[in-house]
Amino acid sequence: MGVSVVITVYNLEAYVEECLDSVAAQDIEDLQIIVVDDASTDRSLEVIRAWEQDHAGEIEIIAQEVNQGVSRTCNDGLRACIYDYLSLLDGDDVLEPGILSAHCAMLDEAPSSVAVVYGNTRLFTADSSLLPGLALDGITPFEGDIFIPLVENGSVIPVIGTVMRRAVVDALGGLDEAYSYQDWPLWLKIAREHQFRFSHQIAGRYRQHAMSMSHARSADLRRARIEILSDLLDQSPTPTVRRAIKARSVRVARDIWSARDGSDARRSCRQLLRKTRDPRLALIVAGMSLRLPHRQLRRLAYWSRPGSWRTSRAPARQAARGRAGAPRWERCRLFEQSCAHFARMSSLPASRAGHLRLRTRARRARTSPDPVVRRSR
Repeated sequence: MGVSVVITVYNLEAYVEECLDSVAAQDIEDLQIIVVDDASTDRSLEVIRAWEQDHAGEIEIIAQEVNQGVSRTCNDGLRACIYDYLSLLDGDDVLEPGILSAHCAMLDEAPSSVAVVYGNTRLFTADSSLLPGLALDGITPFEGDIFIPLVENGSVIPVIGTVMRRAVVDALGGLDEAYSYQDWPLWLKIAREHQFRFSHQIAGRYRQHAMSMSHARSADLRRARIEILSDLLDQSPTPTVRRAIKARSVRVARDIWSARDGSDARRSCRQLLRKTRDPRLALIVAGMSLRLPHRQLRRLAYWSRPGSWRTSRAPARQAARGRAGAPRWERCRLFEQSCAHFARMSSLPASRAGHLRLRTRARRARTSPDPVVRRSR
């Protein structure tokens, strides 16, 4: 069977020619190459047209007049596909020789329940220098029914060299254009009803540079992950899936707090918290709202452990340190606010919330320089 390769390009004039060469060199007889330029402002489209003249009839060019975003750009390319198998590729990445034919052969031999075949990828820089390691180093490749692992671990399926059944993608409506994310929502939709197969061959090389999406729009991608998890909760997940969503949301929210992302990301975290009511996420949201330093999380995270409300005073002593260099009175006040905020966001029973306030007020009175506060004790 033939394969249609959709290449998306936006301001990649320095890399798109190498990408096209790697696709055209694939040893597969029925190959369709579709290049979608998303209104690039550099010479990307000129480079693509010049390559087309040297390789007459080998590619189809779709030139967008207005920038549409990566998901909509991919969908425009999907509508032009003619073969039963499909592969997506960014215009700055490179395929390894013979990878498309190998993955197509695996799909031919696999049962119809298998919809995706993927492999590992190398990493290289803007000047094509290889970096040590592989993209999936430290990660056990997932095969079969992988919906829950995808929820827990995020997008661990490299797009480069991945081959999928076009009928499955068409039945799901293509990529979801509501997110500024290309692959993870698509893998989640496919994994609900179909299986994945891992190939032990190196599929290609992923280029890391300043214009790549993972670098240029990392804050948008983190917010998109929270929005995807929130939408998954709206789909009435099973208890197992719900636990996976909670675990993943805590990790993503921690990244947002550490990176000090903007108000949109913090608002998305608060909206997700209203759905999960997870105490760990409540601690992180409290830290974001109070502008506490990220290192405070390790101290505050102790509060989410079962029984920690009664068994130890250590969390109060550690978390009361607060901002480095702040007066002790100020640090205790910040900690009291974070405890009260945590109690509200996680819907704690009134007795536990009161216990938090009383304990921090007692410490506040002991450390306050104000004699009025000391007498009120």
